Amino acid sequence: MNLFAANLSFSSLAACQLIIALTLCVASLWVAKFGDWARLTKRSTTYVWHATIAIVVALWSLKATLAGGFTFHLRTMTGRTLVLGAPLALLS
Repeated sequence: MNLFAANLSFSSLAACQLIIALTLCVASLWVAKFGDWARLTKRSTTYVWHATIAIVVALWSLKATLAGGFTFHLRTMTGRTLVLGAPLALLS
């Protein structure tokens, strides 16, 4: 879904920024409490974590989508959640 800032009022943009900031704060606290940090001490998991971050950044910058709105970066986020677990996927 693509929203353009020109179509939204300043108050709705400010409200969205506030919601995003609060969501990121809550997510950071959740990751700090429930994250499986021992998994990142294994070399293979660390390589997978860093590789998936690089892949998502590359796909996001390429805006990799197909005609039907299928976006690859959202699919890689789903795969990352399945491989690493929700807290580590959210952190990355």
